[in-house]
Amino acid sequence: MKMRLIILCLLVVSAFGKKKFQDKLFPHRLRKRNTYHFRRQLKNVVQLKRWKEENHLSDSVCFIHIPRTGGLSFKRSAQSLNITLDYWHSGDSQPSTRCGCITNLRDPVKRYISEWKFYGMNYFANEKKLFGWFPVNGAPESFDDYVEDTSTHNSMTKVLSGCQMFSECQVDSHDVDKIIDRVVNDCLTVLRTESMPVHGHKAPYNDTGASWKSKAYEANLVDVELYERLINLQ
Repeated sequence: MKMRLIILCLLVVSAFGKKKFQDKLFPHRLRKRNTYHFRRQLKNVVQLKRWKEENHLSDSVCFIHIPRTGGLSFKRSAQSLNITLDYWHSGDSQPSTRCGCITNLRDPVKRYISEWKFYGMNYFANEKKLFGWFPVNGAPESFDDYVEDTSTHNSMTKVLSGCQMFSECQVDSHDVDKIIDRVVNDCLTVLRTESMPVHGHKAPYNDTGASWKSKAYEANLVDVELYERLINLQ
């Protein structure tokens, strides 16, 4: 029996490659390697300065950190450039809607799945709050439970409309219109996580099937509209 198991493992390693196989079995290794590369990127000061100039970042920034959009990467990059942040990322206060703020947005489907895999599986499913946040319907036991709880939907639009994460605040296309107007009138600056020179939201959350992606898409249609319209502005 043991010999058969060893042969099976060798076949899997041969088929998928040793590195990829280890990453599947030991996701903490993948996270550790990504963190290492992330820290190396932070040392590329020239690249970070170019990013600062291209996005017209001042030395003092109001930053709205929506979970799983690369906000921690932004924060560390800003610190490397001696940028002072007025930083929001908490369930204890409402996100700011005043002019002059900056935020990161990420592909809504990837962001939502990443949120479940990090916040949901590691904290909420174990009935633990994170940054004061917790879904309205209580502890989800699965991704389907998470999707069923409407308080988890459209978080990017909610936060940029001044609503708290996992609140029962309802948002729609009218809220998207208001956010777009703020961006067009230089009241709000929106950066894309995928365009940042430094961010760590990569491989650990790319191994999901089509059903999850479809469910995440349907649950976050307002965020999808916001994201697509912002891309079209660029």
